[in-house]
Amino acid sequence: VLFPAMAFFISVTGFNLLGEGLRRLIDRGIFNTAVLLSWRVIAAATLITVASVYVIMTLGPAPSYQNLAQQVSRDDLMRHVEHLTTPEMNGRAIGSPEAQQAARYIAGELESYELSPPPGGWLQEASVTLARLAAPIELTLMDEDGQSLAEFTRLADYGESIERHGGSGQAEAPVTLVLFSPDVDASRGSRESVYARFKGLDLRGQIVMMLSGNAPASFDTEALIRGAEGVLVITNDVKPRNQVLSSSYLEKPTLPVLRIRPQVANQILAMDGLDVETLRAQAAQMEGTEPVWRARPLAARVRMNIQLEAPQSVTLYNVVGLLNGADANLADEVVIVSCHYDGWGRAPDGTLYPGANSNASGVATMLEIARLWQEQRFQPRRSVLFVAWAGGEMPFSGAHHFIQDRSFIGHYDITAVIHLDRLGSDDGNQLIVRKMGRQDRLFNLLVSSAERLDVQVSQGLALRHHYQRLFSGEIDRQLASRYGTLIVTWGDPEPALAQDTLDRITPAHLSRAAQVINLTLITAAHEPTY
Repeated sequence: VLFPAMAFFISVTGFNLLGEGLRRLIDRGIFNTAVLLSWRVIAAATLITVASVYVIMTLGPAPSYQNLAQQVSRDDLMRHVEHLTTPEMNGRAIGSPEAQQAARYIAGELESYELSPPPGGWLQEASVTLARLAAPIELTLMDEDGQSLAEFTRLADYGESIERHGGSGQAEAPVTLVLFSPDVDASRGSRESVYARFKGLDLRGQIVMMLSGNAPASFDTEALIRGAEGVLVITNDVKPRNQVLSSSYLEKPTLPVLRIRPQVANQILAMDGLDVETLRAQAAQMEGTEPVWRARPLAARVRMNIQLEAPQSVTLYNVVGLLNGADANLADEVVIVSCHYDGWGRAPDGTLYPGANSNASGVATMLEIARLWQEQRFQPRRSVLFVAWAGGEMPFSGAHHFIQDRSFIGHYDITAVIHLDRLGSDDGNQLIVRKMGRQDRLFNLLVSSAERLDVQVSQGLALRHHYQRLFSGEIDRQLASRYGTLIVTWGDPEPALAQDTLDRITPAHLSRAAQVINLTLITAAHEPTY
């Protein structure tokens, strides 16, 4: 406050002295005001104005921001990715000792960059309840004679679900496909009316296959009631749903429920000359028909086996570092730099899922920005929160737990949030940005930052992780980011699991992504308006 006040005092004093001096010169006849209107003076004033504008544009804050943003170190970025993806880290499985080891590494780096921990320390605990596997899951496609045709792999091909009656169980049975009219809604009405809508549907001794988005939300329960021995749900989202979120999970009796990729479904359907796209077209043609369902026995048989341990509480660790804002008027506003750090660990056969791009690359970008700001002594006006979340792949993650406790985040006005995710892909030639919520200001800032750094940007749509929705205002308006929430990736790759290795990271892509994000964050954290 002292230095700006002194500068203001000197400026006002100088202006007054200049005015008084000019008045005395004019009174004495020494100074001729007509000189001010001569073409030479006007030309000189014009040149001075142009030069001043040029100096402001080239030496002002924007170019200095860009210079700082471009100081990103590829070597440091890759150093973090390499550390987090070593075989000893075992893929940083959710809730594992290796995930905790990764959390301590991130915390140590943030501490070395002179950030401050929130109350409670660098590692913020979050408790979740998981139903872990007691044995490897089996999903095998069989022919009519019971011979194995294909064996599928958890995570790559399918994931288990413990919602409602999903749980432990084994089945070997023929597959029956069930399609529904698009206007079916079995969740409405009494149990008697629901039963009447599915009158005649006999699923005894069958494994049911259905389309996610076409089947009623709770039809797996209806399938159990009607005698099904297992359920296959066709979907692009095959992340295991093994987190116990309410008392309605693992309801007894249980049956095996697996969420399978369309590619897996196509292999099951091939014996009947069908594929998933054909099923979607057939379902669309059923609108307004009675009955609201259509069952078709398939030639394929499937063997499925899920054995789960009893649900147990698991402690996760968010890593949180704070850089306090330097402007007393803006320090209560916070910009959040967000990523998740844990992954899928190893397959049942020991295959490593390193998680290099998903999401060691996001962690590396966050750490490199924090390092660079400390090295260059950049002090933002707003506060900046650097956060690596635990349980990023889960419906209720460490991020959800963190915001439920308002004792810390409740003291701040959230102005901008950027989620860093899969930034080093060897595929694609541009940033993909997903805008959450209705605010455009942060999105426009990132686009302009990318233009200045000659990086292409396209807008994406699909949400990758549940926690990335938290600051959009969809769940809690009090946590809505004032200027916007963004999810930033390089390209739009699907998680590659076993192929997501260090050598598949493109340093140039990771560096360019980090520069754009850095420039965006510098401006969002330092400029009162943008």
